[in-house]
Amino acid sequence: MLKLFDRDNKEAITKLEFLTIIVFFVIASLWAIYMPETYAPDERMRFLIPKFIYAHNSLPLPDDPEVIYKIYDASYAYYPFFIGPICSAIFMKIASIFGITGAGLLVAARFTSVISGALFVYFLIKIAKRLFKNQYTKWFAIILGTTIPQFMFLSSYVNNDSLALMASAMMVLGWICGIQDKWNFKNATLLAIGIIICALSYYNAYAWILTSMIMFVVSFINKENEEKVKLDYKNMLKYGIFISVIVLIGIGFFFIRNYIVTDGDLLGIDAFLNACEEGAEDFLKPSNRETPKNLGMPILEMFTTLRYHQNETWITNTYKSFVCTLGKMVHYIASPVYIFYGIIFAIGIIGMIIHFFKILKGNYKMKVFYINLLISFIVPIFLSIRYSYATDYQPQGRYIYPLWMSLIIFTTTGVEFLLSKIKFLENKEKLKKGLFIGVLIIFLIITIMANYLYFTSIIK
Repeated sequence: MLKLFDRDNKEAITKLEFLTIIVFFVIASLWAIYMPETYAPDERMRFLIPKFIYAHNSLPLPDDPEVIYKIYDASYAYYPFFIGPICSAIFMKIASIFGITGAGLLVAARFTSVISGALFVYFLIKIAKRLFKNQYTKWFAIILGTTIPQFMFLSSYVNNDSLALMASAMMVLGWICGIQDKWNFKNATLLAIGIIICALSYYNAYAWILTSMIMFVVSFINKENEEKVKLDYKNMLKYGIFISVIVLIGIGFFFIRNYIVTDGDLLGIDAFLNACEEGAEDFLKPSNRETPKNLGMPILEMFTTLRYHQNETWITNTYKSFVCTLGKMVHYIASPVYIFYGIIFAIGIIGMIIHFFKILKGNYKMKVFYINLLISFIVPIFLSIRYSYATDYQPQGRYIYPLWMSLIIFTTTGVEFLLSKIKFLENKEKLKKGLFIGVLIIFLIITIMANYLYFTSIIK
């Protein structure tokens, strides 16, 4: 199963793995280059922030006219999530050196997401090499995590989701390195940078910060037996203080600034909603939105109602847009693709649940590792449900995408566990290889289908 406590299998990135990263980068770059400016959800509103930073070399205030999106009479500058816009502004500056202007600057801004997506693939490869015991399992995790169409889409336009995903991968790799190699300043720095990027990207991903704290502390516990438990206080404090200082330096300015400019709203969530309430068009005011809560609908009914979409429930809408719904939730891929991923996820999660009972009887660090992954899996779903129910009915897969790293590991672990229990496959390498190649071909076909859907939809 997982090789969480082994110290081998950590060789450098191979040529094939590097090629995987390059292919993903090229595809995401092409999507970013050819995507119309009205194609991606919320991009116009989000782009106002890096556009301001590019023009003025400073951060905007929340009520600055240049960043206000008129129909909401509010801006994303109410939030402290400036790391993405700053990176986008830097890419815009670089592009302007070569005489690129207008729509070309939007393309340049998108490369924050493109590079974040490619780095997610890089960290995923490093994680898979350390976690899984054979090449087939390792590559299943890499291909699953890399080729799902919605992830490609998130990696091609201006958003904070791709940064949050990259941060989650950095933090998980930090956990594993801290356990396998023991903590050192290199691993501590990796975890600290992941926490900084997460904190300044997307609050739906904040569960990863909490679980990183838990995993960090647990990694210093040495449990020789049930009665004898030791905590390595010295190293825990040394590296804990080091991580804390780096994180505070990285995020301190942005949160203090946000606290000041929003009159005490550290994350800016309430300030943003209050601004919408005061100035947005009537149908967009939070109090006038037909949310399930405003309609007096029980929360369980929200999952089954067809009031908002004639043929789709909250669950089916969220699931489909998690797998592939391009544009502004209007371009769907072929139905068999949703069925295929549904089968893959179902098999993996069933296997994971069965395997989890075995884990509960094993090493305590393994238990905590999986429980942390579970927490980081559940919290984004809970936040998305809460948002749709009480604030704005938006069953979008991108709102739960911070769980992607957990789902990749759960699915891969579950599939590997179930396959290991099939005696028919024992010592049959050719059959295993054929099965893997078959799944690989399906993933490649889906990638081709997604690219076909994307380029035909932007032509329309």
